[in-house]
Amino acid sequence: MKKITLTLISVLAAGALAMAKGPGKPGEESSGFTVMKSGSAQFKLIYKASEAANVRVAIYNDRQELVFSEVFRKRSGFLRPYNFENLPEGQYTVELVSPEGKQVQTIIHRYELPTPSSVHVTRISSEENKYLITAKGEDEITVRITDDRNQLLRLDRHEVKGEFAQVYNLKKVNGSFTIQVSDKNGKSAVVNN
Repeated sequence: MKKITLTLISVLAAGALAMAKGPGKPGEESSGFTVMKSGSAQFKLIYKASEAANVRVAIYNDRQELVFSEVFRKRSGFLRPYNFENLPEGQYTVELVSPEGKQVQTIIHRYELPTPSSVHVTRISSEENKYLITAKGEDEITVRITDDRNQLLRLDRHEVKGEFAQVYNLKKVNGSFTIQVSDKNGKSAVVNN
């Protein structure tokens, strides 16, 4: 799976780099670069040229203030990650200067909200009043179980980071009950018995 992902990233990067280069004369090679988002606050700059040369990368904020710069010496290509974690959200300009000239790309830095969990409540068919609660993602979920008079029987909070599963045994509950599982955004799954 990792090999397929790396291959796919390479193909996408090559395509993006080809588009970044723009049209050229047949047989003429030129330099090109692209910047791709690679995480919540991470970007990757990919650069490729036909000949090794010194290359300067500069990043400017939306007020055209220099945020970061560096020089790569004698390079014909590189892949460089940039972490925007300590920078405010907004529009940034990435400028690459090589012997072939200046190239510019604008990027938008926004923190992505945590992936909401997908929550499921499933009755275990072979057991009386046993339920499996599963969640996937990054979230905090609340499990609330009430009886037929809406009296709270149980209240649990779980921090979900990846996958979560727990069996709730409600054999001792007399009468009907309701299981409500909700995430921080208010999405919920409800089962009435």
